[in-house]
Amino acid sequence: MYQIYKKIQRAVVWLFMAIVYFSEAFIPIILCAQVIGRKFLRSPILGAEELAGFAFTAMVLFGSAAICYHKKYIVVDVFIKRFKGRTANLLAAAVDLLTLAVYGALIYCFYIAIPVQAKFVSGIFGVPKSVYAVAMIICFAFMCCCTIEYVVLDIKAAIENKSVEQKGEFG
Repeated sequence: MYQIYKKIQRAVVWLFMAIVYFSEAFIPIILCAQVIGRKFLRSPILGAEELAGFAFTAMVLFGSAAICYHKKYIVVDVFIKRFKGRTANLLAAAVDLLTLAVYGALIYCFYIAIPVQAKFVSGIFGVPKSVYAVAMIICFAFMCCCTIEYVVLDIKAAIENKSVEQKGEFG
């Protein structure tokens, strides 16, 4: 069952990274086309800045979720690496539990904001602002799944007295 979970998780991360890479290429292209259209052709592209804003938001959200999957956020790694053995694992679990509480609070905040944000729409395309809240909930829910796995792995490594680098995966 865990192997199926990991395959799904990798597929989700692949999708998130595809969105990030697409956004990374799309933003300069659409903004360059907007500048050329506005400056030289005297015909601006309607909604180009709004599309670039959507792409930037997607890049940040889904990129953050992918970073959480790879556990590459700097603050935790630098702090945890100062300790060794069981202490490092228990400290990593405590930090992950705190992170999980923050993600849970953020999911709740965005969830209760959906009805209010649904009343407001973006300028040109009329996209409800609640779409941002839903995207945030998706990303934070994925980050919660990753963090729960990390908590369990940290506790398992502490019990087995393995180092942070050796804890690996289940199975």
